[in-house]
Amino acid sequence: MTLFSLSLALLRPDQVSSPAKAPTIVVSRDHGGTARGQAVIKLNLKHAVSGIKSKKRFCNNDMLEVLLLVQNQYQYLYSDGDTAHLLNMQTYEELTMNINMLESSKDKLLYLEVNMEVTVQSLEPEPGPLSWRLPARHTYKVKSLMDRIAKDRGTTYVTGTLENGIQAQIPNFIKPGENVVIDLMWLTYIVYGGCGALGKSIVKLFKKHAWKVVSIDFSINPDADDSVVVPDHPQTLNDQGTRISADIGDLLSGSKADAVLCVAGGWQGGNAASSSFLSNAELSLKQSVNTSLIAAHIAAHHLKPSGLLALTGAVPAQQGGTPGMIGYGMAKAAVHHLVASLAMDGSGIPSPRIVGILPQTLDTPGNRSAMPKADFSSWTPLDTVAELLYNWASDCDACENGHLYTLITKNSVTSVE
Repeated sequence: MTLFSLSLALLRPDQVSSPAKAPTIVVSRDHGGTARGQAVIKLNLKHAVSGIKSKKRFCNNDMLEVLLLVQNQYQYLYSDGDTAHLLNMQTYEELTMNINMLESSKDKLLYLEVNMEVTVQSLEPEPGPLSWRLPARHTYKVKSLMDRIAKDRGTTYVTGTLENGIQAQIPNFIKPGENVVIDLMWLTYIVYGGCGALGKSIVKLFKKHAWKVVSIDFSINPDADDSVVVPDHPQTLNDQGTRISADIGDLLSGSKADAVLCVAGGWQGGNAASSSFLSNAELSLKQSVNTSLIAAHIAAHHLKPSGLLALTGAVPAQQGGTPGMIGYGMAKAAVHHLVASLAMDGSGIPSPRIVGILPQTLDTPGNRSAMPKADFSSWTPLDTVAELLYNWASDCDACENGHLYTLITKNSVTSVE
């Protein structure tokens, strides 16, 4: 058994730590802070032998002993209930592993194929095999491809179905019956506002397609792989943004994200004579402008050159003045300006895919509760917005750099312009 010390900031999910000399698998980690502003990392752990789960809190600069594991190549044979049967490629001995021991997420089970090479991590001499993972890439046969509508022609990928029944993004030069190499490493996206109604919908859709999800919000999103918890005590924009960006960097461990989506926000009304005019305006700026600025800062440092950055504006702010909700309209207009500025040369973000989404009214539980007699057929469903962002992030649909896309729903049909 080989041990080495590693900073908590560098510890990654699926590594095996040794608190109190007990081999423990890191399932996920969440970043947060104390009331005094000290960075705190909360590890979600699973005992490597018993499978018992636990949570522990550490300071960001703490060190933890990490176990060096033995890596062996196996061939996947078949599954029997919750048990996967694997064959050692060197000794030809058969090994059984519980599917819960698969690294990262059960979503990856969809990609398993007979005779696929997998890697088993073991702690020798005891307790033996601890986890197993799929290869970084694998070749699949394409069964069918979706037809593209005219406006989408010329994009580099189309949605296709593999022979095992799963959908994937296929290069447009690949034909049915041909083979395609699928990257099984995690595609990663960061969502600011991951605990809001729209954020939760987006997280679930991206997880369905086996993306790794990092949520940023005031609380943990349990469906996300990792969460950065924003402290609820007062902070300057600089302190908050710098801290969040640093936490994202720790979670990515040197890799880059494929998409950064900012769907944080909230609605506040009030004209200049309202008693809550100034406080509501201040809140609108914090919820929409500050979060968008931080998302842009994250993208500048942690987004892939071809990644997607999407910020959330609003249709009313584009149409003109908003006298009954001045602070809200002003904040959203600022987001529109930010999108235009970031899409220009010299903005600090090299990606050619920076867009704004401008919904009219989202169909959220909160809106339904506040306006129970409204015409819901004119409200945009959350799943529609999530699907739009997913198609852009996965490069299934092309998007125009710097464009503000309006989402207008009439008679339960949503148009994107």
